[in-house]
Amino acid sequence: YVEAAGGGGGGASVLRVLRLVRVFRVLKVPRLRSCAEMFLDVGLDALPALVIMLGMSMLACVFFASCIYFTEGSRYSVSEERFKEAYVEGLYIRPTIDGYGVEQSPFRSIPYSFWWFFTTATTVGYGDDVPTTTAGRLVAVCVFAVGVVLLAMPITIVGGSFGKFYEDWVKSIAEMSRSSTNEELEGRNDDDDEFISMPVTPVRNERQPSPKRCSDTVLPLPAHDRDR
Repeated sequence: YVEAAGGGGGGASVLRVLRLVRVFRVLKVPRLRSCAEMFLDVGLDALPALVIMLGMSMLACVFFASCIYFTEGSRYSVSEERFKEAYVEGLYIRPTIDGYGVEQSPFRSIPYSFWWFFTTATTVGYGDDVPTTTAGRLVAVCVFAVGVVLLAMPITIVGGSFGKFYEDWVKSIAEMSRSSTNEELEGRNDDDDEFISMPVTPVRNERQPSPKRCSDTVLPLPAHDRDR
């Protein structure tokens, strides 16, 4: 309908992606809904501590990004023959990785160094920007240690909140299972009661008369015997 109305193109593809929202219909299942509610409660409970941790991470990011910028890109040169044609006004340089030459410093600014901090602190380490000076490598070692703490803090915070709500969730699941079992039993009892309360038509038992025995029949005597 969107394409027929002239709204095709990129907007139509976005609307097609929105059809994936139907996947959330599975949350109508009571057990899955209770599980999603538990994770929501865990997130809300751990949110204040996570916000504080995020603020501390940003402070550490600014500090270490500034350190790596000044240790790796504080030397400005306009006299290097290799870079005169490309950089007429000069550039920041640093020693090469072997220490026998100079090269352009990849840490062009403090905001650009934020990328290096997060890839190093999270132990991802793409290797696109690496320190070559001794001071820069010392800064990187400090970032390694800080990264371990930054990774451990959210895991501990979320784990504590998860343990707080997990027992209640298990009890709710057990109660739901118990209630569903009771409903099934009640449904069966109702069916049995309906079956028992059905009217029963009495069946007549018409017994056939039994044949008379010969001893029960009195035969009349002959006339000459009666005169005797």
